[in-house]
Amino acid sequence: MELTRTQIEHLPNYKKHATDEFSSACPECLGDDRFHFWPADGNYWCRQCGLKGFITDGDANWTAEDRAKYKADAEERARQRREQQRQAIEAMGQCHDLAQQYHDRMNGQRRFWHEKGIYDPTIDAFVLGYTPECPTYRESPSWTIPVFFRGKLLNIRHRLASPPTPGDKYRPQRAGLPAVMFNADVLTSPQEFVVLVEGEIKAMVLSQAGFPTVGIPGANIFPDRWVQWFGKQKRVYVALDPGAEHCARDIVMMLGAKARLCSFPVKPDDFLVLYGGTEAQMREYLQMGRRLC
Repeated sequence: MELTRTQIEHLPNYKKHATDEFSSACPECLGDDRFHFWPADGNYWCRQCGLKGFITDGDANWTAEDRAKYKADAEERARQRREQQRQAIEAMGQCHDLAQQYHDRMNGQRRFWHEKGIYDPTIDAFVLGYTPECPTYRESPSWTIPVFFRGKLLNIRHRLASPPTPGDKYRPQRAGLPAVMFNADVLTSPQEFVVLVEGEIKAMVLSQAGFPTVGIPGANIFPDRWVQWFGKQKRVYVALDPGAEHCARDIVMMLGAKARLCSFPVKPDDFLVLYGGTEAQMREYLQMGRRLC
């Protein structure tokens, strides 16, 4: 997709994000605030779907009527997306018992979680489960990770046993559900610190080791509205996977002075589960995190 400067400036939620940087809803995936534009350089990039490029010179051919129609079309697509999300969230609210049903089907499937370093008390506490047929990818069984907040079921993330590609392992319970943070209940009360990692499994492994941890569903998924949830926390250690440094830096800058950028030589859960790292060593790595602002 090639975009002009005028097209970008007329996207929904277009606003100044940082010095010489603007954000808006993405014209491709309609992520609320994950599309970034640097006017001085003319380049743009979406943190969610990866859309990127440089603006073209098509502005001169645009009439006032073209601009108005483009803006109206973009706003209508954004409205439809919000309505789809609302309906999906409402439907999830009627499926509270489904997480327990998946949990009751575990039988011999606990071995998967054990191999990830997640023990039975944690499996039961987070109501992890299994289903022989993922509802949004029926070609595969899946292990289930319910996402609750204040007792309300927001989503069930399905870890596919047979993903179509190695990088496409997860599916939601229903299409249209918005991204949600895992274990966000730890943010409802003040903590000396919290750790922010990529993925639910990492969040469970670190929580099990005694570190209050939340998980985001992907390194590039951290909308602006989530910043407010960290208001009660004294320190936030952002510990994404190696190779996701750019996304981690963005999150640290969004969270401000309380956030620290942590660099691990391996994935944080692997550090504990595969490489024999101790809780004391984990704490040392976290405390070496760097402040960026």
